[in-house]
Amino acid sequence: MYFTHTVLWPGDPPRNYRHLLASLVPEEGEFRIPPAIFHYREDGHPEIGKSPFRFQVGKGRDGSAKLMLTALGNASITLLRRNAWKVTHLLSEHYGEPLADSTHTGYCEIRTAPRPATFIINHMVAERARNHRGTMEDPQRLRQRILEDLERQCALFGRALPEGIEDAIYDIRTSEETFATPIADDRVGVGLKWIEMDAALDLKGPWHVGALNARGFGRIILPKRGQARKEAA
Repeated sequence: MYFTHTVLWPGDPPRNYRHLLASLVPEEGEFRIPPAIFHYREDGHPEIGKSPFRFQVGKGRDGSAKLMLTALGNASITLLRRNAWKVTHLLSEHYGEPLADSTHTGYCEIRTAPRPATFIINHMVAERARNHRGTMEDPQRLRQRILEDLERQCALFGRALPEGIEDAIYDIRTSEETFATPIADDRVGVGLKWIEMDAALDLKGPWHVGALNARGFGRIILPKRGQARKEAA
């Protein structure tokens, strides 16, 4: 199960939603948000492993931005539900007027499909490096990384990656465009702006692969409804 809390932000969104919200959280008091939501421990050190929280920015129908914070798994959902009102309050105070919000609950599912379709992976951070030369571009290495991270997300729900998923990804095609984003200690996350993945998968809910998924990188974009599936090669 997943739970998404969305705040509508008029006009252009902040460049880094996760960083903005973290900067607004007081060190103590009723509006303090637990650091686990930002993938940090109480002692200020980063949490280890795949984050069950995801920050993402989208577009609303009226031209506003949607600042979305998603929790994966029961424990994380409980934590976010308790603190969602604080998120809206802090963003409203920063913006200078009350902001509208909404919530959505759904299920993340992964299973094999009879035929493959083309998925897009948006801004997958494949490597952590001290320069821009660490980009992982080999399709087979990327395929293995994708499978490992699908397995890690399944673990957040307390279940194993279903059988057959390893054989359901048929082809990986990468863009020539790369990008880099600061992490810490002079390191950067380096990745590909987009990856096309032909896979016989049926995905529901938000799925992210690669590093820095807590910041919203590596989102698997589902095929548009009604897209014809290809015949498996």
